Order: sequence, then C-alpha cells, then structure tokens
Amino acid sequence: MENQTGQQIPRFRAVIFDLDGVLAETETVSFQILKKYIEPYSLDWDDYEKLIGKGGKSFAAWLKTHFDFEGTVDEIQTNANTFRVEQIEQMDVPEMPGAAELLESLKERHVKLAVASQSDIRWVRSVLQTSGLLEYFDSIVTSDEVDKPKPAPDIYLKAANILETPISDCLAFEDSLIGIDSAINAGIFTIQLRQSTPPPPFAETASLVVDSFPEFMRLAKLKSSNEIC
Repeated sequence: MENQTGQQIPRFRAVIFDLDGVLAETETVSFQILKKYIEPYSLDWDDYEKLIGKGGKSFAAWLKTHFDFEGTVDEIQTNANTFRVEQIEQMDVPEMPGAAELLESLKERHVKLAVASQSDIRWVRSVLQTSGLLEYFDSIVTSDEVDKPKPAPDIYLKAANILETPISDCLAFEDSLIGIDSAINAGIFTIQLRQSTPPPPFAETASLVVDSFPEFMRLAKLKSSNEIC
C-alpha cells in the first residue's frame, strides 16, 4: 500500500483513532446539539466547522467571546459537555460505515487499538457505547489527560505509550486538519478519513487520504491477507 507521494506505508502494530467524524458520524449531530444548547443565540455551520477538532474549551471560549455567556470558560465547558452527553445518550449514533468491519479485522490480527479524542470522556464513552464500538478498544485518551490539546502531539504520544507501542509502529486516523497536525507532530503515519458528511477540508499534509474505511481496507488488503502492509 502506498500513499499519494508513492512512499511505502510502514507496517504497523497499533492504530489510534480520532472519534468524531472518524469512528462515528457525530459532527452533524454535535452541531445540532450545540445549536440547541446556545439558544436563543445562533450557530452556523461555517463557525462550527472552524471549531472542529479544537475541543470543548475552545468552543466555550468562543461562546464567552461572541455571546458573553455567563460563567467562566471552564464552567461553560462543563455545562456544555453535560448537555451534549445528556442529548447523545437519547440518540442512536451510527458508526462510520465500515468502522466495525475494520476494527474487527484489526483485532483478528492482534493490532492494538486506541481512541485519542478532544471530546469529554463521557461523550466518548457514550458515542462508542451507543454505536457498538466500545468493546474493540484497548485504551481511550482524551485531552483532559494531557498538558496540551491537539494540534500538540501529547494525546497521540500518550496513547502510543499506553499501548506500549513505538510511534514508528502506529497509524493514526483523523479527519480534521488540527487532528492531523497533532498526529503528524507526534511522528505517526497519519491517514485522513474524508467520509463524514460534509467531508472535512482536504489535508495535504496527511500521509494518506481515503474517502472511506472500505477504501482503506482494500488498499491494506485486510480482507484477504493475514499480513498488514
């Protein structure tokens, strides 16, 4: 399997996934939830898209700056996170098409799996649980557990460390430009998944760009080979 520059993709023993817009189709759901949360103020997609991948604190700071929300940034973040989790727990969250099949294939090959997400841990677990993907993962790391959020490399370095796998033996799946920068900054071979609706901006810095998990599986020959190339 080769990337768009023609370089050979390295063998890997662990894969680290972002959550929103990668493992689950949650970006449009999250957008609708947050629109409801900030009523009577309004939130349009263009503003929301600029915040994708930056985490809850950035969104809370944005609310404080643009709408003079009451409370501190930390208080706004806590309240917004609680509201999001309460809402998502009442919904059926679809997995990204092909996610379970890919995770199952990787597990069969004894590949270690982790989630590295900017979202609150309650949101991450709720989304993984309701989408049926929680059981596949060996570890979950959120931005609350590291000193610096994405695009700093901290969250990917911590995930690789927990998996006891060298960075050189890891792959990362991301959708947002900020998340891709984080994984690249950690030194990980990074795949941009452009499967969400609407798709994220094209990442020229990504090691590989695919439009779907099934496309990646075809490239990696995961359906027909016991070796991961």
